[in-house]
Amino acid sequence: MGNRGHNLGFTLAELLIALVILGVIATFTIPKVLSSQQSNQWKSQAKEVASMISGAYSVYQSENSASASTTTADLSPYMNYISVDTSTTIDYVTGAGTFNCSAAFPCLKTHSGGSLVVTSMGSFGGTSATDCLNMLYDPDGISLGNEDSIIFMLCFNGRIASLGDPAWFSWD
Repeated sequence: MGNRGHNLGFTLAELLIALVILGVIATFTIPKVLSSQQSNQWKSQAKEVASMISGAYSVYQSENSASASTTTADLSPYMNYISVDTSTTIDYVTGAGTFNCSAAFPCLKTHSGGSLVVTSMGSFGGTSATDCLNMLYDPDGISLGNEDSIIFMLCFNGRIASLGDPAWFSWD
């Protein structure tokens, strides 16, 4: 006969303590994982929009002569978007609050759900490499008050840079 005095296994108290420890660890790690996932998604969307802007400018240049008076609205027919929005409020860059899409400042809804503001009111203003068009991009396409937008600057020489980068964005 075996020895019945030795119980192999864990007590209920030991199991509950282990579950509490796992719960505490999950409490601290899950929000960071979700935040990192959101940041990576927005970064990917923003880089896709930057590529779309660059491609639209290249096609525009091949069919037209870019000039100091070229606007973002001139490029919009060459961009890949779902619809034009004139009524949504989106986040602006850090510290600036919100931006209202309107007929004068339409937002192009991208396939990823973001909004790109295009307007005919701003132009290159010159033909040097430092003359740029500014385009506001909000990756979630709505105003959540978290000011997650980024401004892309398309310069006359075709270079794209960013201004007012939110914490989630980098070019690397």
